Amino acid sequence: MIPRRERLRQATIDEIKTIAWELIQTHGTFTINRITQQMGMTAPAFYSYFKSRDQLMEYLILGSLDSFHGALITARDRGTSSDIPLQVIQTLLGYREWAIANPIAFGLFAGRQVYGFDPASEKISATAEKGYQILFNLFDRAWQKSLITLPKSLVLPLPYKQQMLHLGHTYGLSSPEELIHLVIQALALVHGLISLELSARFNPVIQDGSGLFKFQIITALDHMGLHSEGGKLF
Repeated sequence: MIPRRERLRQATIDEIKTIAWELIQTHGTFTINRITQQMGMTAPAFYSYFKSRDQLMEYLILGSLDSFHGALITARDRGTSSDIPLQVIQTLLGYREWAIANPIAFGLFAGRQVYGFDPASEKISATAEKGYQILFNLFDRAWQKSLITLPKSLVLPLPYKQQMLHLGHTYGLSSPEELIHLVIQALALVHGLISLELSARFNPVIQDGSGLFKFQIITALDHMGLHSEGGKLF
């Protein structure tokens, strides 16, 4: 059993996080003063839970990333492990589902900058890499199973190809540089579509964001020759 003192401490930490999220949603940022005022807490008391505002912000972002990665894994495992293309599309759909359900958290690590905070800390960067690893590994497995066909017309300039080679080595991929390039394109499409949807840029022109997302992603995967066992993803 967790000691009562530890339970009370965790409850206070959770309350601080909740208020910080609310302030980010309404004001785009938060301050320690605003948090302590809402909680009836003194600043010295706050610092017994978090050393600084930046530490709290980092805590929020790391928690968001962990939640995001968990959602990717859950979505990936909805499909059978033998149908890798279906796992790819399920994972990308899970990416969108999580972002739509957690727009503020998505914005914190995927685009929206919070005033006075630099998100490029080593801990955040290292944690963010886990999500890319999950996604790149799926495409790499598809390549190993000869499920992907590269467009014959795709030729990469040497300097860019070297960048893709370096990225492949970083993630331990067997994929050729051309495929890594296509995966980056697909992930940029995913991120861009989600960002546009969350910013309401589609409304009222596009009323079925889910349908648009599915078709765009399937089209991108089709460009790689990536199909499910039945020949179609949907």
